[in-house]
Formats: sequence, structure tokens, C-alpha cells
Amino acid sequence: VPVLVSLQVKDAGTANCSTSAACNTSSGSPAEACQLMLPCTGKFELQACTTDEQQGGGVPACANVTLGHTWEYWTTHPLLAHDTPTLTANATSYAPGAVAGLSFQNPWPNASALMVWGNDLSSLSKQLSQVPSGLVTLALPLGPDRLFDPTAPHMLRLSVDLTVQENRDLEVKLTIGQAGNSSTTGQAQTIVAPGAQTNISVAVSRQGQSVADAEVTLVAVDKAVLDLLPLPLAGLVPDLIVKLLPYLSEVNMGDAMVSPSALDEVLKSVRRRLALDPWISPDLAITPSKGLPSWQRGSGMASVDMNDTAFFQRLFTAITYGLGGPRLSSSFQTTPLFTTLRTAADGQGIATFTAPANLGTFVVRAYAVSKGGQALGSAEGQLVVRRSVATLLFNAEDNSGAGDALQVNVPVLAQQGAVILATSFALRPSNSSQGPSWQEGLVLPQAVPGSGALGLVAGVGYLPALQTAFQGILSQITA
Repeated sequence: VPVLVSLQVKDAGTANCSTSAACNTSSGSPAEACQLMLPCTGKFELQACTTDEQQGGGVPACANVTLGHTWEYWTTHPLLAHDTPTLTANATSYAPGAVAGLSFQNPWPNASALMVWGNDLSSLSKQLSQVPSGLVTLALPLGPDRLFDPTAPHMLRLSVDLTVQENRDLEVKLTIGQAGNSSTTGQAQTIVAPGAQTNISVAVSRQGQSVADAEVTLVAVDKAVLDLLPLPLAGLVPDLIVKLLPYLSEVNMGDAMVSPSALDEVLKSVRRRLALDPWISPDLAITPSKGLPSWQRGSGMASVDMNDTAFFQRLFTAITYGLGGPRLSSSFQTTPLFTTLRTAADGQGIATFTAPANLGTFVVRAYAVSKGGQALGSAEGQLVVRRSVATLLFNAEDNSGAGDALQVNVPVLAQQGAVILATSFALRPSNSSQGPSWQEGLVLPQAVPGSGALGLVAGVGYLPALQTAFQGILSQITA
């Protein structure tokens, strides 16, 4: 079926480009039968049309594809890269002595190429110079010569990995007010009224010995923020200490060919976005985005090539972003504590926490580094900011203007924990076909109506067996 392929300028931007091209081919023809090249920088429309006189009634059928970018687009997307050419073979398998034909589109005139072929045991190479642009076909001889000769002398290389690891962990323990909490034990919480102060003590040790002059960074963050943007406590040793191990890998030098202006744009975008939201993870990638055609890249492009709206929408859901913005208040603090201290000779350090006006649970984290940076550690605890007494004021007036007032202070209590009630009694046999019946009363604990639910578990059998089963049920309830 004859096919007409044309290339027309769609958007040249500020460039002076009005060149078009076309060629005729047919279905089933090889790729070299019709070759077109983008004449300049801009957006072009590639169209292929055919006419079926018998079944189509002479109406042409066309398919369009948009190719290329304008200079303005390249300027605003400094890390956008060229599409990677695809290397294709003229067959799926070859016999010994055959010649393989390898084809690819070369966008660079008079380029140099290096062909390397072989297997894990041996390889051959061939250097090519003055490779023309356009469709290039390379001949790769697969002669009868063996790449690997099993009868030739060999040299064996044997290796084994040995891990040499120094214990660089610091044990960090947090004591908040009167309740202790550390990175491994304890769930107690300290309650602080808004505006009140409490001490946060840090104890740093290493292998049971106190660490003096260790630098400790203390951070208190509203737990509601961490629920929206989870940020687990970092284990400093695996996260920060560089693994000085030898690796053998291949490197594409093209990934490092980035202009200084592109690097400057990456740093500018990071600073701008951190000013908008300091909780995001900075994206410092400067590798050009490539692999997919330009019209299919979508979210695979580098973050610097996105506008800020698209970047934040990729990070946050509709619940945390785009619904009217955050609640603003002059006294609302998401991070009421961010300070550093040095431990004394006994490995102890104390900081003062002033509770903010906003109520809720705050996560306190401590990051410790020994003098010289040889050992690191972290710990986490929690404290609750809430009022201990709520004041209720009642006013009443009659028609004459006389009135009275009543002020009541109501204590604010924490949420009641789980309560378990249990009872046991003996059953007497019955001759009734309905079986024995009994009544038993339970005194429920005092609680706010509607604040909880009661689950009932009943068992019948010998008391020792029931006691054993009850312990299993109890462990499941309290787990």
C-alpha cells in the first residue's frame, strides 16, 4: 500500500524555520526507504497518509506524531535530554560464520563509535570513525573462531567478601519531665500545660560508658504533622556513615554532561521549594531525563523541569495539599523546640521545653554525635500539651438587670485505658431440656457515657482449663 510521509513545522518558537520535507514509501518497506530529519529546532508534525481505493472509497487515512521542542521549551527544561537511539538486529539468531546487521539512527554527523561484542568469558571490540548521520547499518562478523577456547591455559580468580564493621552506635536515652522514654523501651508520656516548662534530659553512652562532650540536637515536632508527612526516626549509623567498600560498575559519561546553568537551575529550584515547604526531601538529581520519547515522559522527567504546582502535587495527596492551605495562627507552632547541647562528663545534658499554645502530642527526637564524629545515635519520646483544668463560666440575668455568675473549674483527664472485668461461679446440673440458666452481675467502671464499648467473653468448663484459656485471651486483648 503506498504511503506518503510528510514533516511540517508546527511551532518554531522564536527560531526562523519554515522547512518541510516529504517522501514516498509503501507498507512493508524497510526503514531506509524513507528517511526524514528535523531541519531545525522546533516542534514538527510527522504525518503518514495512505489511500485504499477498494475498501476506503478513496478517503485518505492518516496518523500524526508531534516531534521536537522549541528553544523556549529547552530553556525552561534544563535537564531534558535527547531520546536514546535504539539498536536493532536483522535477525533473532545467527549461525556460526554469519554476519549480523545492526541498525540505529545516528543523530550526529561524522560521529565516532565503539562496537563491543562477546560474552562473560571473552569480548571483542572495533572502533569506527566518521559514522554518517541518519540510518546506520553495521556489519558484525560472527566467524567460526571461538570467543572462548576451553583447551587454552586459564587463570582462575577467586574472591570472598569479608565484612569489617566497627560498632559506632551511641545509646541515647530521653527523660521528659517525670516520665522516661528511650528509643527502645517505655511508653510513658509527660503532660504539660500550654506556656508551662519542663526539662528534657538526655543521657549518652557507648557500650555502657558515659560519653562526654557529645553534641545532641533536640527537636520537638507536632505529631499531627508527622502523621500527614511521615518521617521515621533516622538510624544515624546506617544512614550517615559512608560505606567505604570497592564496587565495580560501568558509568555512562553522558550522564555527567550537564551545563553549569542547568546545575544552577537545580539549586535554585531546591532553595525555592524548601522555602515553600521545609519538610520536602530535596531533589538534587542532575542526570538528564531520557529513555522515553518526549511525548511519553510524563512524570518521569526531572523535578527541575516541572513547575512548583506539579512538583508538590506529585508529593502530596489532596488531603494535605491544595484544599485551601494550612491553618494560620501567630501562636501555632509545629516545631516548638530545635536546639543543641553538649553532654557533661557523666554523659548527661538538659534542655528546657516551653509548651506552645496549640494542644496535642509532640514527638521529641534526640540525635547525638560523639566528639570527632566516630559514633552516632538517636532516640525518640513523646509529651502531651493540654490544659489540666478547664474553666466554665455561667451568667444569668432577670428582666430587671440583676444577675449572678458561677465559675466552675473542671479537671481535664486523659483518655481512659482499657479495663478488664472478670468473674467466675459454679454451675449446677439441671434435668430441664433447656439446660441450666443463671444470672451474674458486673459493676462497670465509671466513664463518660458513649466513650467506649464493652466486649463480653464467656466460657464453660473446668476452672483450671478456663484460667489457661483466659490468659491467652487476655494476651490478645492487651497486645
